[in-house]
Amino acid sequence: MSTALMIRDDANLAVTIPDDARERKAHAMGVSLFVNRVTNADEQAKAVEAQQLLKTLASDVEKSRKEIKKPIIEFGRMIDDTAKEFTESLKAELNRTGKLVGDFVALEEAKIRAAEAKRVKELQEAERKREEAIAEAKSLEEKEAIQEDFCNAQEEITQAAPPPPARATGQIVRHELKPDVVDPWLLARNHPELVTITPRMRDIKDRINNGEKIAGVVSKRVVVSTVRASKPREAIDV
Repeated sequence: MSTALMIRDDANLAVTIPDDARERKAHAMGVSLFVNRVTNADEQAKAVEAQQLLKTLASDVEKSRKEIKKPIIEFGRMIDDTAKEFTESLKAELNRTGKLVGDFVALEEAKIRAAEAKRVKELQEAERKREEAIAEAKSLEEKEAIQEDFCNAQEEITQAAPPPPARATGQIVRHELKPDVVDPWLLARNHPELVTITPRMRDIKDRINNGEKIAGVVSKRVVVSTVRASKPREAIDV
């Protein structure tokens, strides 16, 4: 049985390879190490025999890996589904209240910006009036009085700066940028360093085999010799 090639120890969170599997590996590797060249039919037969031993053992281990991992994967999915189901309404409510708070913060910040713009405008207007008054002043004393009035007005306007927006305990406010890619192909053409491309090799092979030329792809025919995994043989009682 392929399940004997890997043994899962849940209590110790460990996986072991039994001795018989290690013996099969040693045998397959031993046969393969004697294959140093393939120049005739006999040497080819020995190489294929080695390939079959290697392929069969690797396939059995892969089957065993899937078998002993399957319950864990299913259990993991159940954990994920349970957590997702439980937190789905929590996240929806978090998003809803977060939007309410975000809208309030945005409104308060807009008010502060408007008040600050008004304050700057008032300072500029006070400066303009100061310059006009000094230009029309008839004496040094009058200029000093105008300057003193301006300084008082400037201080009053400065002290009227809007207070910072209120923040609740534990509240974190960030101004995030959220780009929206409206044309991924235009982005890829102009900024290839900002995209990730994963070629679909199977589709590429199919199209080339059908006679289609694929831009950006160079292909050649190579000879690949592989084998089918051997079927397990029934034990013979002697």
